[in-house]
Amino acid sequence: MLNYYCTWNAQNCARPDAVLEPSAEGAADGLYSSQVFLGADGAKKARDYLDEDSIFGSGDLTGQFAPVRDQLYFLLDDGWDVPRGTHPVNDAAIESFGSLELARDRFPSFPGTPAQRLRGVNEALKARGWRGAGLWVSAQACGEGFVSGFWSREKSAEYWRTRLRWSREAGIGYWKIDWGCRQFDPQWRQLLEELKQQEYPQLHMEQCHPAAAPVNNVVLENGRQISDGRFASWSPWPDRWAEILRNAEIFRSYDVLWQFSQVSTLDRIAALMRACPSAHTIINCEDEAYIGAVLGCSIGVMRSGLYRPIPVFDFDPQHNAQKLHEITRAVKWQAQYPELPICGSALRCSEATVQERFCFAPGQTWMKEYEHQTITQACPAVITRGMEHLPEIVCADALQPLIIASRRGQSVAAASLPRRDGAAWRIPRAQISLPEARHAGLFGEWDCVRIAIPPEGFSSVRARDLADGAWTDVTRQTVRKGRQLVIPGDLIDRLCRCDDESAPGLELQLEGVSN
Repeated sequence: MLNYYCTWNAQNCARPDAVLEPSAEGAADGLYSSQVFLGADGAKKARDYLDEDSIFGSGDLTGQFAPVRDQLYFLLDDGWDVPRGTHPVNDAAIESFGSLELARDRFPSFPGTPAQRLRGVNEALKARGWRGAGLWVSAQACGEGFVSGFWSREKSAEYWRTRLRWSREAGIGYWKIDWGCRQFDPQWRQLLEELKQQEYPQLHMEQCHPAAAPVNNVVLENGRQISDGRFASWSPWPDRWAEILRNAEIFRSYDVLWQFSQVSTLDRIAALMRACPSAHTIINCEDEAYIGAVLGCSIGVMRSGLYRPIPVFDFDPQHNAQKLHEITRAVKWQAQYPELPICGSALRCSEATVQERFCFAPGQTWMKEYEHQTITQACPAVITRGMEHLPEIVCADALQPLIIASRRGQSVAAASLPRRDGAAWRIPRAQISLPEARHAGLFGEWDCVRIAIPPEGFSSVRARDLADGAWTDVTRQTVRKGRQLVIPGDLIDRLCRCDDESAPGLELQLEGVSN
């Protein structure tokens, strides 16, 4: 599996001083403001927080996700390889990024050569139960850029061969290549993929194309959006993303606003899979765990139970910090059904779409320009992989459901995802009819799930919450109607009750054959 926990969101809102952030204008008067979380200013605070104490010491970032952290890389995000106080505030300052050497002021307890110091961190993470270390990588070499100039292919290759060898010696498992002076350069990213195959083919390398905005195709004119909020029509970005994706092992769907997380992410995934159907690339869907589980995407976990409530900034409007069991459930499902490359399963999307609209008040987004603006995003209402036909969906709720589903052999998976309803998010309860299967992963809240019964039938049905692993015989709590097995939604709810706000994640198995 290619899943990881990324420190970035915790760098923002798990740091102890996040709850008492004075604004630049009001610090002397003791005033607190959401301004410090906006754009580059917020990133400075987050970048400066990352060090060995936040990871291994008082910050306890490594103490999270105990049930599945042996299956997650622990990815050190932006800040680990630059001295504290270093920020990309101008073209010259950007050139400090990309060293891939642990910053000595941040990690003083790890001595030795660059490779030895990385190995020390990697071994410390493994000792805490994690699969190993992953690294955020700036899209450039340290010392090149818009002021000093860009290096030749030969000089770049020598530089990155050295760093790949450091990672190989240290046992680093994952590189997340992000922004930098070469962030939009597909030839540079392809060079890294080629060097990886030569120097360290076991390394997993994630590429991206940083988005022009964390929402899809938003054009504002005279205070209103005049564009459709769809990724495929957001020229020229879909073509540029696809150019990098086609040569990547893993491609990240990139940043979205929390209020639109499901819709914006799904529309990007659908558009990219349509544009590149023969690609051997796996899409990383960031923190959307159930999207990853059902659609075969890798997951970059961002949520954290260490978030601190911040009065001036609504960092977590969908309460993901209270939905940690979703990560356990998704990762455990993927242990059985790992990520699939785009070419590994056919995509189908409904013509019908869902739309989300949100008017941002100050403190509800780090995008200052969206304050007091109503933004719209849209995506297909139903998205599937590996199915011959779209599933039948019936929903009496006035709020249109957002459904994803997939099939692999004799297994199916489906998720009903949150929609915004007024000031909160909830999952409309729908009925879904799925094709023949003996094994199912059912995520989210449902009215009921109908699964076509295989010709050989079954003698019993068992189910378990993916978060705890205890099987229960539910034969008498399900209903056989003709050639369908009906699983009531309230049965899924009961079996998946937990101590946080996570939506259910149930594994169901048909046992035996009919007499």
